[in-house]
Order: sequence, then structure tokens, then C-alpha cells
Amino acid sequence: MYYHAIILAWFGVLASLATGYAVLFLCENQPRLWLPLILLLALGFFSWLYLMLRLTAARRRLTGFLRRLLAGDYETGMRQRARFPDEVTGLADLANQLAERLQAYDALRAERVAFSYRALDLLHQQVAEPILLADIEKEVFRLNPAAKQFLDMEKDTVAFDALRAQSANQAFMDLFHEAAEKEKSGKNGVVPMQIMPGRDPLEVQVRIWPLKNKKEQVGLAVVMLAALPSSAAGEKTTG
Repeated sequence: MYYHAIILAWFGVLASLATGYAVLFLCENQPRLWLPLILLLALGFFSWLYLMLRLTAARRRLTGFLRRLLAGDYETGMRQRARFPDEVTGLADLANQLAERLQAYDALRAERVAFSYRALDLLHQQVAEPILLADIEKEVFRLNPAAKQFLDMEKDTVAFDALRAQSANQAFMDLFHEAAEKEKSGKNGVVPMQIMPGRDPLEVQVRIWPLKNKKEQVGLAVVMLAALPSSAAGEKTTG
């Protein structure tokens, strides 16, 4: 149950001002009314003081609450008034219900994202084709077992910068940049790749699929590798 303290305080301010005006200007020749006038003015002052303190504190707490929500802190809340709850207490209850609802949605979203990543990781590890899983934020390629065998490599990951450092990978990195960051659409091509320094570049056929979110931002990209058919390799060697 909430008490309408703020509404009553507003009525107290208005009533004290109206009555005080009437007593002061309309009944100025009646000294016996001065004491009620003083009491009414005191009531109006304390009502105004209550309003200012209560509303100022509520504005400050609500602003902090909204800022924490915008920062992603869904476990936040607004402190409630234990005694004599008023309209601000009702607002705090609604704010806390909103925070609880957002926290539940965020937990559900995180669970779905974790499930999707686990499923993607399982497919990445079990699929028979050589695949590089590109993490755009961390700027690393994750190799599945087939890709490690295909590229004759022991490491599970290779950084974007490590590939850029090898001049033979320029065509591959340009194609990857065009697919994942510029056009954000699938790309195919035949490019040389040199994962380990000192080894001869390997001509491979690549297919790149960027994975976009609802904001059209690419967070992951799938790079599938395949050896060139013998006829294509022979034609390239002949040319």
C-alpha cells in the first residue's frame, strides 16, 4: 500500500498559500488570526521542504539507476522506502521490476549465445573439411583439426597480424578483409597461403562467410579451405 504523501504535500502547499493570502490581505484587521496564519505558513513550508527533498533524492536515484542500466548493469535497483511508502516508493518498485525483467532477459540471451557458441565449436571441431573460424574482435583464426592437418600446423590459433606479416598472404588477407569487413558478404577465391615462415606458399581455394548480428556487424567469419583440383593446379603451373 502506498500513501499519497506527495499529492497531500502539494495540497498542503497550495492550501497554506491560499489561506495565508486570505488571512493576510482580507482579514488584516483581525489579530486573532495571526497564529493560524503562522501555523499554515509553517505547514506550507514543511510541505514544500518535503517535496523538494523527496523529489530531488528520487531524481538522483532514478538517474543513477538508468545510467547503470545503460551500462549493462541489470542487477542494479532502486532502494525502497521501508516506512511510510509514497508515490516515489511505487516508482522504485516498478524500476526494480524492470531491472529484474531485464536481468532475466540478459541471462536468457547469454545462455542462448553460449549454447550457440558451443554448438558452433562442436561443429568446428568435428567437421571433416578444413575450416578457419575468424574471431574479428580478437583478430585470430581458430583452426579445426582438419585445417591443422591440411596446413601442416600444430597451433590451434594464428593471429591476423601473423598472416599479414607474410607477404605471400596478402591476397588472402585482402579477400578476407573485403568479405568480412568491407562488403560483409560471402567471397570465393584461389589464393596462396603461407602459415609458417620459411615454408613454400600453398595454393588453396577459399570460401569465406561472415556471420552478422542484427546490427549488421560481423563478429565471426567462417573460412573453408580446399585443395586445388589437379587439373587446376596443372593449368596454374603451366601458365
